[in-house]
Amino acid sequence: MADIKNTLNGTADPTFANDASQGYAIGSSWFNRNTGELWKCANATTGSAEWILAAFDDTLWPPGHASFAPGITALADGQPNPNKLIMQKFTFHRKVMIEAIGIHLVTPQAGAAVRLGLYGYNRQTQWVGNRIADGGELLLDPTTYSGETRAFVQGLTVYLNPGIYFGAAVLKTPTGTQATVKRISTGTMGVYTRPKGQDLASPGRYLSGALTYGALPSVPPTMAFDSGTDGVAIMLAKG
Repeated sequence: MADIKNTLNGTADPTFANDASQGYAIGSSWFNRNTGELWKCANATTGSAEWILAAFDDTLWPPGHASFAPGITALADGQPNPNKLIMQKFTFHRKVMIEAIGIHLVTPQAGAAVRLGLYGYNRQTQWVGNRIADGGELLLDPTTYSGETRAFVQGLTVYLNPGIYFGAAVLKTPTGTQATVKRISTGTMGVYTRPKGQDLASPGRYLSGALTYGALPSVPPTMAFDSGTDGVAIMLAKG
């Protein structure tokens, strides 16, 4: 039996193109040293390989600290569009408690606000699951914040079992100019979060879907990979 190929010093996540034509097979391992994520190949079909997240080393993210999603590699200042639900994936290989959800606010503006929450992962559909927590509204105006800061919805106390989760955010239409926040300028979510049975050539930086500003729905709207400029970067804080 021939040895299967493994990549143990990768600097990015595997994609659908890392398939049998490159020597990978079911059971191949891929370690992304930049994120601490270990992937296993579940399907090596040429042109549509599937990689499943096996483990994530979150020891570098201690309790009492906040972190952006591990797939983000660079941030930029931006004014994302309102009424658009944005999601980014977080993975835990041990039980954790999340005490806050936040964003990095650069410039507050009158009437600006964001709604933040957390969604689960549906293993049957291999896609976003139901809402776990709605953190409520976070005001982004000058009466709340005087300048650049990390702004959080506090006091969530959400206990999560090992698995995949999605931080969620939707911005409100402001009175005038949209608040400036840190958004994702480069990064990838990894193709394993695609809907079951769909082969996507571009996994995107984040997920997005149309949503009128307000309480986060228990069942998310239709979400799709997105690589635009509306991906406000979401942070989770461990308790």
